[in-house]
Amino acid sequence: METPSFYHPCREILQELMKQENSYYFFKPVNPEDTSAPDYYLKIPKPMCFFMIQEKLDNKEYKTPEEFVSDVNTIWQNAKIYNGPHHSISQAANQMSRKFEILLTAMPRTVSGSAKNTDLQRYIELRFGRYLMNKTTHE
Repeated sequence: METPSFYHPCREILQELMKQENSYYFFKPVNPEDTSAPDYYLKIPKPMCFFMIQEKLDNKEYKTPEEFVSDVNTIWQNAKIYNGPHHSISQAANQMSRKFEILLTAMPRTVSGSAKNTDLQRYIELRFGRYLMNKTTHE
């Protein structure tokens, strides 16, 4: 099976996210035996982490770049839902989410030769515009 052309930028984005200071919270699935999160799998219907995303990339499970974006965003959403908005892990998720939005802007506009990836590009441009607007209004 041929690797879709959007996989390379997705891998680069994931690798860059994994280099970030607070990324260690999001590397592996939450351990259900961990006493700090015994009810995690009861509260979180779709667990996600960098390891799971890497496996999906390795196994060529993503059909579109939007599926990759959705899984990464699920990591941040899960962290905030489980931990609450003021927890340090939620704050790390917010920082990582902002970094992810910036990295997405570097994703190529085309997925293959002449095929335009207009939906993803529109999503990226809207999210980046929102990021810039929030940055300007919250400084």
